[in-house]
Amino acid sequence: MVVAGGLVGMPRVRRFALERSGDAAMPFHLLVNLDGGGSCFVVADADALWPAYAAEVRAAAGDDAGAVLAILTPRPGATTANLLAPVVVDLASGAARQLVLEGSSWSTRHPL
Repeated sequence: MVVAGGLVGMPRVRRFALERSGDAAMPFHLLVNLDGGGSCFVVADADALWPAYAAEVRAAAGDDAGAVLAILTPRPGATTANLLAPVVVDLASGAARQLVLEGSSWSTRHPL
C-alpha cells in the first residue's frame, strides 16, 4: 500500500505492507515500512475495537476508507492507540492516507 504524503513526522516513508495476523479474529496487524530502515508499526483494526469511532472516521474520510487503522504505541504499564490520526485504507486500490481529525476530542494516547 502507498500512504499519500507519508505518515505524520515521516513524510518520505510512503510504501508499506499490511501484514495481517494469521488469526482472522485478532484485530492487531503489522504495518511494515518498505522504504528501508526495517521499521514497522503495530496497528489495530478500529472496526473490531471501536466501531462507532471507525464509522466517524469513515464519515470524515469519505468513500476511500475501506479500513480504519490506529497506530499503537507500547508504553510502560499500558499500550495506547493514536485515534486522533488514523490510517485509512482503500483496500481495493491499496491507496492509504493518515487522516488527522482536526477539532476532534480523540486522543493520540487512547488507552487500549
